[in-house]
Amino acid sequence: MVTSSVAPDDPAAGRGISRRTQSDIYRAGISGTKPAVPVASAALESAARKALSAEAFAYIAGGAGAERTMAANRAAFGRWQVWPRPLRDVSERDLGVDFLGKRRPTPLLLAPLGVMEMAHGDADLAVARAAASVGVPYTLSNQASFPMEQVADAAPQGSRLFQLYWSASDDLNRSLLARAEAS
Repeated sequence: MVTSSVAPDDPAAGRGISRRTQSDIYRAGISGTKPAVPVASAALESAARKALSAEAFAYIAGGAGAERTMAANRAAFGRWQVWPRPLRDVSERDLGVDFLGKRRPTPLLLAPLGVMEMAHGDADLAVARAAASVGVPYTLSNQASFPMEQVADAAPQGSRLFQLYWSASDDLNRSLLARAEAS
């Protein structure tokens, strides 16, 4: 992301993170600066392929079976479009939703991913901190790279969900669920 130093006196700076970000992107674009992180999904995937080991990329980018669910998800996402609405009052925007009894700033949550240390050394700790910093719930996998208690300690204000891979051992399931509730 481009920092707000592009235009320190930008009047959008006082109107919240969305307006600042929009203004930063616009000003960077007209000056010819490209974002550090690509926004096109194919370019983002290409950058990930270069940054990760072949094993890590295959694990993260791959899907189960014939990857039909991934294809369906891409097709569904491809049907979404951004439609400019000129001459509309957008001085007060609210992307918030009510989710699990709390008001959230966005309709987003982070999905679980196990063995995240393949992509980054701080793995779930870094993702939990990032999610908490913007009010997005994080779904922690029981195949996470760090124990759930450590993830909770890394982002104590964060909201978390828990993905349980059901075990044949009822004792193990009870233990994992108790730990998740406690953390």
